[in-house]
Amino acid sequence: MDAKTIAGKTVFFAVMVIFIAGFSSVFGQENSLVGVVIVVMALMLLQRDLSARPLVNLGGILGLNLAMGLCAYASLTDEYLGLVLNLVLVFAVVFLTLQDLASPMHFPFMLGYAFMLAVPVTAEQLPVRLLALAVGSVLVVGMNWVVNRRRFEMTSHRGMEALCRAVASAARDAASGGHPDASAFDASCKGLGAALGDRLKSNFFTTPADRSLLDLMVAVRGLGRRVCSPEADPRLLEGVASLMDILADHEAGKASLEDFRATYADVRSSNRGADPLMMSAVAAVDDALSRLSGASASFPGGRPPVRAMGVRLREDLRVDSVRFTFAVRMTLLFAMWAFVWRHWDLENAKWLLFTTVAIVQPYVDGSMQKSVRRVAGTLVGAVAFMALAALTGSDVALMSAALMLINYVYTVLDPKRYDVQMAFVTVSALIAASMAVPTDTVVTERVLYILAGVAVATLANFVVLPYRLGQETLDLAARHLALAREHVSCLMSSLRGNPDDEAEANCVVKSAAVSRKIAMNAEREPSPELEALADSLDDLAARCAAAYRSARDAGPEAREAAVRLLDGADPQDGLGLSSADSDFLDGVAGVVDSYRASRDRLADLAVAGRVRSDPPAVRRSEKLHRSNEL
Repeated sequence: MDAKTIAGKTVFFAVMVIFIAGFSSVFGQENSLVGVVIVVMALMLLQRDLSARPLVNLGGILGLNLAMGLCAYASLTDEYLGLVLNLVLVFAVVFLTLQDLASPMHFPFMLGYAFMLAVPVTAEQLPVRLLALAVGSVLVVGMNWVVNRRRFEMTSHRGMEALCRAVASAARDAASGGHPDASAFDASCKGLGAALGDRLKSNFFTTPADRSLLDLMVAVRGLGRRVCSPEADPRLLEGVASLMDILADHEAGKASLEDFRATYADVRSSNRGADPLMMSAVAAVDDALSRLSGASASFPGGRPPVRAMGVRLREDLRVDSVRFTFAVRMTLLFAMWAFVWRHWDLENAKWLLFTTVAIVQPYVDGSMQKSVRRVAGTLVGAVAFMALAALTGSDVALMSAALMLINYVYTVLDPKRYDVQMAFVTVSALIAASMAVPTDTVVTERVLYILAGVAVATLANFVVLPYRLGQETLDLAARHLALAREHVSCLMSSLRGNPDDEAEANCVVKSAAVSRKIAMNAEREPSPELEALADSLDDLAARCAAAYRSARDAGPEAREAAVRLLDGADPQDGLGLSSADSDFLDGVAGVVDSYRASRDRLADLAVAGRVRSDPPAVRRSEKLHRSNEL
């Protein structure tokens, strides 16, 4: 670690200390921990972009913080009322804030609620606490807006430009007889996809264009993969390279949308009868870019209908949803320990609340290792505290200085190992507790309660609605494929004159929710086979949506030909049809091919024993448009 880094962290630590001291002086010592929570919340939420709709996000965070302040006060007036309030509030907080596992948003909220329970206020002090929470919420969102307001726009433009350049390079490599590897633009998609996935959350809302941008990314990636396949039509490669160059220039601000459309029209008109799958991929790029340029949403009317929003909620409330299972697990343990603490008046039992927040995990995977490390860190921290107490004679001034020094060292070192983190946290907590409540039993009781909390929380991770990654990811993939069949059924109904835009929108919502879950699992348990399957399913969902949107404008002959394609007939070259109808048929052919490829990938994994046999999801001989219950 160089001197510049140490200096920067020193300044950062000083600013945090000054902020917390100032916060305490304004709102009172009883709210000093609220200032700590505001700092933790602001730093953790910097990884989430709240700048898209800052007022909406401010309303959400303000509402949660005020609800926690009110419930913390009310729940301490009666343990039975507290049990009911904690059951409702903790479930709502965890369910609404758990977005992904890269930066667990629920943690600062639950930590803050535990602090407010542990350091209660009187009725006279309650308005000041609520004011402190309100001001803190504004500071959290304001800091996020200042830092992130331009970051996503820059990330998305740079990401799309890099992706298009990679596809153009791959097309020219293939045209010259090379064998390009799709990994280059797959890597480009990961960062952009993560940024988009961050914004496409169901509770921290974003702009309507974000879903269209995700569709554009999937479409360009699908085109790139077709370029890299051995079946790529050499007649199209130069045209694709030119098209991707124009799109990259458009993202860099060097070309207009009209320039892209002129190049697209030229590629389409000069390659009639060429590879229908590649032409379908090219058409999907144009379709996604057209919708993005109009900032239209993926739903009729520009926003999800009420029914589609209800479907999204039901999707997350499934018992196999990580948000639901984790919220139930955290709620039961937190409410139980809060009741035990209040009912039997066990002062040090409040440490069980903090243990629950730290140990209860969304997934079973890794929870045992984390529990072992917490115990080890706790014991090391307890030993360090006893040594400090002996050296300082428990002098308050010396212990205060030791506390500041320990936290400064922690900030500079920034340890990543969980056991090392817990050692620092434990010694800091014990010093603070010893200054507040001088007693010889604090260390013993603290360690015993921590060990009890770790044991119960670990058991709950494995018993209360356990959520495992391996089989779950494959089951989600099977559901994703079943959703594609529903989507194709919507397309078939539209071709036969009975469109149902709301049902199609439901398919989009469900597919997006399942895709998010698969992506979350992949972050924790990478698998090349599963990632390839997930990418194929995302591509299929994008193709289904594009074909459905194009169906309403297709001519009668093209619609009849599309029905035959979905019924298993061989594709035709589109001769005798208009350019638009020919492109539409190319898109339907792309849906059929993408569906079969995804189905076969999943079936191969089932045969290999990687997924439970699910005949409705993996049967190779089924008709594409047949409906299936999930």
